[in-house]
Amino acid sequence: MHPLSIRAVIDDFELAPIKRAIVFDPSDKEKGQLITPQIEDRSFSPYRKFTYTLPGAGTVTQFVSNRQINSRPDGPDDIFQQLQEVDLGLRRYPLSAAKVGGTLNAQFAVNYGMPYDFVVDVDSRAFSEACDPILRVLGRLTWATDKAVEAEGEGGTAQKPNELLALGYFEDMNINYHDDGESTLGPTIASLSLGSKAVKTLRMKYKYYYGLTKNTKNVLDPKADPVLEGCAGREWRLKLKQELTNGSIAEKDYKEEWKKRQKEWAGGRRLGDPPVCIITELHHGDMVVMNGEGVQKYYEHAVALEKGGGSKLRFALTARHVIKEKLGNKSMGQAWKGDFKLTPGQTYDGK
Repeated sequence: MHPLSIRAVIDDFELAPIKRAIVFDPSDKEKGQLITPQIEDRSFSPYRKFTYTLPGAGTVTQFVSNRQINSRPDGPDDIFQQLQEVDLGLRRYPLSAAKVGGTLNAQFAVNYGMPYDFVVDVDSRAFSEACDPILRVLGRLTWATDKAVEAEGEGGTAQKPNELLALGYFEDMNINYHDDGESTLGPTIASLSLGSKAVKTLRMKYKYYYGLTKNTKNVLDPKADPVLEGCAGREWRLKLKQELTNGSIAEKDYKEEWKKRQKEWAGGRRLGDPPVCIITELHHGDMVVMNGEGVQKYYEHAVALEKGGGSKLRFALTARHVIKEKLGNKSMGQAWKGDFKLTPGQTYDGK
């Protein structure tokens, strides 16, 4: 394909030096389930920092970029162009759980560093094989990971990313709801958006929102049901769980009363998909960090690419920490691919 300039895939408004993101009025009844972020303009300037807190689970932090950041030498504008001019190894892979054999995943993908298996078995390349723009992206995401974890003020330090998954895709190649909760991963996941605007949505998983398994409709084990803030019927679910904990009711009676209360709450309505609780616009140069094991355990997210124009192109580059000790025998031999050392020109200082 012929390389596309950044101005061919985003409009003039997105090139402006303003700082932007989605913020909804929590009093809006149609948007009542949405979480309002904490906004910070100074500590990470020229970025604007949005922090969404998911009680009992973790945080989603967005570093909102702008023209000042994007236009710097070796910044997002340059990286977007450079990624189109080198052979990254992007390709589509067969879906492991596809109902129709040979079905390919929607995006073009390549993995660098530690092996990372999700719904597709993507080839992993060593960081020594990665081009300079990929390593500069890793430097940016390492900075974002550190700053997001430090900002939570719990005294912890982030596990450094040792894997980077690059996705490239066009219109109608959206990423459906999923989580990044593989057992081999650390609790922090950071991503950089380049090119066309996309919208990311996050919602609670069905079984935690309703307290029921989706297919069998079995009541969750109370020990496995956190009754998270924002879930359906939270007040009566908490009350029943407390009664079970203090011995007021037996487990059998708990389940019977639970189903009775749930039926009354539903009022004969069909249980649909859980409502979206976070909506963010991912613009060119923006970075998003999801931190906390509960974010991937209890929630799922999707990304939809902006439509229109026929020339929409987006790169989504995501860095994680793969825990070597949790790799299976098949992947252990590839663990050396996670070894790397960024040069001073590939590290990032937030400017």
